Parts: sequence; structure tokens; C-alpha cells
Amino acid sequence: PRHNVLERGDFRGHPRPLAANIDRLVLVIAPAPTPDALLIDRYLVLARAMGLAISLWINKTDLMDTTRSSRLEQLLKRYQSLGIQALFGSAITGAGLAALRKLIATDTVILAGQSGVGKSSLAQGLIPSLDLRVGEISKLSGQGRHTTTETTRFECLDGGALIDSPGVRTLRLDHLSPGDVLSGFPEIQTVAKDCRFRDCHHDHEPECAVKAALQNGTIDLERFENWRALTRESVHH
Repeated sequence: PRHNVLERGDFRGHPRPLAANIDRLVLVIAPAPTPDALLIDRYLVLARAMGLAISLWINKTDLMDTTRSSRLEQLLKRYQSLGIQALFGSAITGAGLAALRKLIATDTVILAGQSGVGKSSLAQGLIPSLDLRVGEISKLSGQGRHTTTETTRFECLDGGALIDSPGVRTLRLDHLSPGDVLSGFPEIQTVAKDCRFRDCHHDHEPECAVKAALQNGTIDLERFENWRALTRESVHH
């Protein structure tokens, strides 16, 4: 039986299954391309809604420079404050891969992240026998056109599995409720309980605890804006 299903909305907003029985989402971030915070928050919302463990893999650490690392450090500080574990390494040099293998040992894992962060190289690093198949997957996936939703599962030696799903690149939140979205922003969810009105939209309402937390820096402004954007998206279904 399926204990969870990763879905995305089709063009009519109806949910379509991409993969099932996933334990952990590993979100791959790199110094380049510049991390997309809205995309990161989108994945975190989906992972929370599915009850998945969440880990960040900071890839291509060999490409770090001052400008790139400052943006990464800002994001890492934000997500680590939410209790999300981060690991660092390079799929190309192999640095850090042993720690990641140990973390995901017996889990069924799906890799996610924006295009160009090195997900295929990471999959190859975790399962060396993937050499040829990774190339085939990227050809079949029509990368850039987002035309296929074929999902491939690769068994790992330690008993876990790695799921590659091209459809993860185009995930929307049409099938989730505003409450599901809010659960991906636990810092806002917690503070909102102190708002004067239970149905507070954290906009112009008086005695809004969330607005107060924004002003004193307890809640990150970019996270708040992303929560608003993703909530609007979830309502339009």
C-alpha cells in the first residue's frame, strides 16, 4: 500500500502521481545557479505535506566564492533555524558523499532542485553503476521542454532507493490547501496563533502577530513573501 504519493497538478489542476512511498526529499542547492528561494520553499511545502524527512545537499562546494557563499550562508542560516539538516560536498570530487550515503542508507529518496545544480552527477556519485542510465534519463526527460513524467527508481546497495522524476521540475501546489502550504512555514504558523483574529490574513488586520514578527526580524521577509505567493497558487484550483 502507498503511504504517500508525490503529485503534481496537470494543466487542469488535477493531481497526477509521480512517485509513491518516499521517505526523504534531498534538496540539492549549489553556488551556481543562484539558489531560487521560492523553489526551495515550494519543495519544503510539498515535503511537509507528504510527511517526508528533508535534507539539504550543498553541491559544488569547490565553486564557492565570496559573493555566492554569502547568499548560500543566508539561506542555510534560515533553513537550519527550522531544524533542516544540511550536508556539504561535491558530486564531482566525491567530497561529502560518504556522509550523504550514510544519512539516506535505507531510505527511498527523491532528489530535487533547480536545473543545473548537479542532481544527475549526485545520483551517479551515490550509485556509480548509473553511468549510462543517467545520460539516457536526461535524454528521455526532454529537459528544458518538461514533456515527460516518467519516473525511474534505482535500487541502492544499502537497501534504499533513489527516485529520479523529471516531473519534479514543474511541480505546482494546485492540489494543496492553504493549510498545507502554511505547514511548510512553521515559523509563521506558530506566530499566527497569537494574532487577534483567528482568520487573520496578516495584511492590514489590527494586532497581527505575524506583522509584528516581520518588523522585529523574527520572521524572514522573503519567507513571508514566498508563503503568500504559494498560498495564492494553492487557492487557484
